[in-house]
Amino acid sequence: MKKILFLMIFFAFNNVVQAQVCNITNISNINFGVYDVRNTLPTDGLGRVTIFCSINMNVTIQLDRGLHSSTYANRYMKHTYFADMLAYNIFTNVSRTTIWGDGSGGSSTVTLRVRRNRPRVVTLYGRVPSLQNVSVGTYSDIVTVTVLP
Repeated sequence: MKKILFLMIFFAFNNVVQAQVCNITNISNINFGVYDVRNTLPTDGLGRVTIFCSINMNVTIQLDRGLHSSTYANRYMKHTYFADMLAYNIFTNVSRTTIWGDGSGGSSTVTLRVRRNRPRVVTLYGRVPSLQNVSVGTYSDIVTVTVLP
């Protein structure tokens, strides 16, 4: 059985919202664990972003396409040593039907209410489609999170 071990590295930069009223205080990477190229089911993973605001406000959260994709249809993680690319995506919902992006190219953003001095944890739902013919190894991508008022 051919298996692939990879971790999606998910970094975000603290984006200032209204003169540092809100910022990203914590990020947990989406870790897909071991990907089996023969598995007929997709491989799912979860990540989290924590947003903290000093006043009550609505914020919109956007994600970019990552380093290796020109569209939101598929994001790609690159193998550490080889040219192999592993398709994946990040979704706004647990059913993984709405692609999380910046609102362009068929993607959606997430808008939510953050209460003053109460951290708000947002879940990112990741999925790697099944039956991709790629090399064994570690794959990663960097996706930027932007928080807007």
